[in-house]
Amino acid sequence: MSEKSDQEEVLDDWEDDAEGEEEPAAIATTNGHPSESHVTPQVNAKAQGIPTTENDSSDSQDEDDDESDEAVDQDYSSEVLSQYKKLLSRRVDLVGDYAGNELFLIDGDSLLLRCFSDEHLDFVTGFQLLHAVYNVEKILHHLVRRKCNFHIAFFHGTRTLSVPSGTSPINTSKYLLARAIVIRHLETRLSISHPDIQICEFPSYTSAEFTKYLSVHSPYFIMAHDGAESSHRKGKSLSETQTKESMNPSRVALRELVMFFIERGFNVALINGLEWRDTKIMAMVLERQHRVAMIPQDRGLLQVSDDLTRIELGEELSSIRASAPHFTQRQYLAVLATTRVVRTAPSSFSAELLAKLAHSFMLHQAAVAHLPLSARRLPAAASDQTEQAFLGAMANCAESVLFSKAWSESFSEVTDACDLSDFLDGRLFHHVHTAHPQLTPEMQRTAHGLVAALQQLTQLSIKQAGQTTEASAPSEQNEAETNEAVRMAIMPFSNAVFDKHLKSVGLLVDESVIGQQSASSHRIFREVTHWHNAKKPLVQKGPPTPQSERQAFRAAKRNQVFMADMQKYAASLTNAVGRSLDPETIVVGAVKPKVSAQPSSGTQTPDSESTEGTLADGKGKAQPQKGGGGKKGKQNAGKQAMMLQIAASKAKKDEAATDKISGAWAVVVKGFEAGTDVRANFRKAQEYLVSTDG
Repeated sequence: MSEKSDQEEVLDDWEDDAEGEEEPAAIATTNGHPSESHVTPQVNAKAQGIPTTENDSSDSQDEDDDESDEAVDQDYSSEVLSQYKKLLSRRVDLVGDYAGNELFLIDGDSLLLRCFSDEHLDFVTGFQLLHAVYNVEKILHHLVRRKCNFHIAFFHGTRTLSVPSGTSPINTSKYLLARAIVIRHLETRLSISHPDIQICEFPSYTSAEFTKYLSVHSPYFIMAHDGAESSHRKGKSLSETQTKESMNPSRVALRELVMFFIERGFNVALINGLEWRDTKIMAMVLERQHRVAMIPQDRGLLQVSDDLTRIELGEELSSIRASAPHFTQRQYLAVLATTRVVRTAPSSFSAELLAKLAHSFMLHQAAVAHLPLSARRLPAAASDQTEQAFLGAMANCAESVLFSKAWSESFSEVTDACDLSDFLDGRLFHHVHTAHPQLTPEMQRTAHGLVAALQQLTQLSIKQAGQTTEASAPSEQNEAETNEAVRMAIMPFSNAVFDKHLKSVGLLVDESVIGQQSASSHRIFREVTHWHNAKKPLVQKGPPTPQSERQAFRAAKRNQVFMADMQKYAASLTNAVGRSLDPETIVVGAVKPKVSAQPSSGTQTPDSESTEGTLADGKGKAQPQKGGGGKKGKQNAGKQAMMLQIAASKAKKDEAATDKISGAWAVVVKGFEAGTDVRANFRKAQEYLVSTDG
């Protein structure tokens, strides 16, 4: 049998094993009835042509029961979705308008489902575990920055709700491993950085432990996922085009969980609709007015099943910790999980292929320990079925190790050496397995220790893999490529004024662009336009254009409007009647009226009377004099009359003010004369003078 046929056969066996491991969850999510994938002996006999006459009636009855169960499940799903649409919803700011600093609870599986649903997250071929942990930390960082007070709860009985819908069984184990690693990562890291954030684990949401937690802490609301994608989240319900898509069991189960919390008196904020707006956290909050039972308690798609595979490590963990005490948690987990994969591999899996994959995984662990993230930027590779099956089995075994009792007891007090968040990099594993890269001396030592620990537990001959544990240093070409990728420089700059101030700043300058400067680069930049409007020049030259004339007219118009407003405001300050302003003209000095050489015809003086008499004797009437008439003469006469009127008015006001002062002084004098005490009169006179000076 060829190697390719062996790989395909092994892949089928591993897929069967994976499906077998997921059977309890599948049974639990179909209302307690077996699914169609569970083949009975009667079906096998019928497929082989063996007569089964006595069981034909029972087979048809089972098929009818399955169809009736499917119909019941569809009716129940429709009922759940119908009840969900009746919930009241409102979009509020959780921090400023709703909860403030009140304690609320986050469903951990809902949080992971939002993070795992990221379209940029590669879990199918790349298995970017570190990216998933980053997504979780990013959401928690946004909550902490806005001073939120919250706890996180994980329910192991419904852990499959954290897996996005439509995921294959092999990739499902990857998401479950990521879930276990995130729980361990948050437990160790948050206890140091944010001890007030508690990470709680419960068997199920109906357990007595969770009921006691709710009674003790009494969270203000619960943040959960309703199964809808964030891009489709426009409100509480979906559009008609997504109604058929919303009937999948995971979405119905999530909405049943939402209504379970609401039925017990807790409002639910949808985590898949969170939006970060400055200091606000906008979210859809679901609630209802009348707290009555909405879902029958005797049936439901959200059944609890604790299908965690809990293994007994026995002496394996203690022996490896004694032989390699310098290992980190990630390396201990890699050796133990690989041991489980080797021991549970199907019989059709060749020892040579198993040794290759195990050795590549150990080399991958050494590369993860010593390579920076910048050196691990690898493109997405085509999916290899053998590698994906191995990674799926590795994820399943690693999750079992993490939830084992021996692991929890051994690393319960370790808080500063948890490096499980970077346990596996699928792209790096594919590169190591296919390209056989050369290792540095540090990587060689780490890989040698991991391989030795694996051989101690499995007695597996790694030399059959076709690779030696010794490797030379990286090639000069790879080192040059790495240096070229890291090397960064700035463009040259020199100025006589700034050079003496920037002398202490030492940066790498790219001298290669000095010879590429052109004549245009030496041109002095001049700012000729306004920085708000590039079309408006700062200096206008040449004759005015029609546009400038229109602008000048508009400026004058604005000035007139402003002056009118100023006059209205002045009238309001002077208590003018209505809106009319009574201006007061200020005259500096005495104005002497101009006396013309010959008086005008409208005014008469004693001299003019004699003149009229003389003229009357001669011609009978006075003749108008030249130069005193016309438009200009009338204007001068009007101006002189106005100035005379102003002077008379001012004199009249001054006379009135003088009379008022004289009258007031007369009253004061009478008071002095009435008093007999000289000192009192002096004090009164002094006070009067002070009041008049003020």
